[in-house]
Amino acid sequence: MTDKFKESLEFVVKYYRRDAFRPDDELFRVVPVRRPWWRRTAIAASVAIGVLAASAFLYVNLTRVSSEPQMPEQTMTAPEVKEKVETEVKRIEFKDATLRQVAEAIEDTYGVEVVGIDSNSEIKLTLSYEGTADDLVETINELLGTSLRINESGSVTDK
Repeated sequence: MTDKFKESLEFVVKYYRRDAFRPDDELFRVVPVRRPWWRRTAIAASVAIGVLAASAFLYVNLTRVSSEPQMPEQTMTAPEVKEKVETEVKRIEFKDATLRQVAEAIEDTYGVEVVGIDSNSEIKLTLSYEGTADDLVETINELLGTSLRINESGSVTDK
């Protein structure tokens, strides 16, 4: 036997006690670890605050999204290509002109025929406009409630 083993054996023999490693011995008794009560409370409060903050964030953002006005879907169609003179952008001005005078000025400027003028109308118009003949007639109809339109069958030649 080696010297190291002999020393170990002598140590065990010298200090050995009968029933030294019994299960009911104090050495092997499991001592429960007691954590402070405030630590558990702090963890529970942290989780509760996190859940409340997440709920508030979602509520605010979902409410904002749902309160925005919903835009109806619009289908875009390609505009018809017209090779008429009425699609040219020009500037035209009226000052206290009757509806008949306005129609004549549109016909002279754009080279189109304007129809739908009420002969009894005493409406007078003061306007400075830059755009096409279609847009101008549409704007006048919206402003004054008239039913002017450009005659599609034929147009007057540009003067």
